[in-house]
Amino acid sequence: MRTVKMQFGKKRITDIGAFLFLSSFLWLLSCNSEEKAMEQYATGSKAYADRNLKVAIERFEEAVAKDDSLISPRIMLGKSYYYSGKFEEAQKVFEELIEDFPGNSGSYVWLGRIQMNHSSTMDLAKKNLLFAIQSDDTQIDAHYYLAKVYEQEGNVKDALLEYNKALGIRTKFDRIHRDLGELYKKAGFEDRAEEQLRLISSYRSVDPNEVVSNGEKASKSSKKSSK
Repeated sequence: MRTVKMQFGKKRITDIGAFLFLSSFLWLLSCNSEEKAMEQYATGSKAYADRNLKVAIERFEEAVAKDDSLISPRIMLGKSYYYSGKFEEAQKVFEELIEDFPGNSGSYVWLGRIQMNHSSTMDLAKKNLLFAIQSDDTQIDAHYYLAKVYEQEGNVKDALLEYNKALGIRTKFDRIHRDLGELYKKAGFEDRAEEQLRLISSYRSVDPNEVVSNGEKASKSSKKSSK
């Protein structure tokens, strides 16, 4: 009986040791995969910044293949597909992101942007943009593209409302001021349209480095390199 207990105890220790070894091995493997994925992500991000979308896509695809639990490489892969005109591939990326990370509001915005390209999916685009805003009402792009959807529907009132909500989040945003000004002009509000153009000029006169055409901040280094 004592011999049986000793054998059972040895087997239990062996099983625990094997389990700990396997757990440690899997953990190290996971860390290694994540590290390699982030290396590919960093290379892809540089290619994306350099507008080399072909290389960016290759690197982001490799990053996702190594570790698909990381959100950033998948988002950048979807964006790279989008700007390469590969809308179906981009849509698939963001649909899968939403399945895996339903709380990621940015994915809903991108999916909505893609769906805006077709009149048949315009309602879905509106639904996803509205959901993004409900999840995070500081999503400036969600307000901007929802305004675009309302414009295409001929809903001037709600389009104006969404443009102004976007400006409430970020005041100095050329693209929104410009599009809002154009909508005011179409609606017959000439004074308000001119005011939007004046605002763009005033922002640039205060700090020409702060606002560029896409509403993002431009660094001095990037301006020097573009000369």
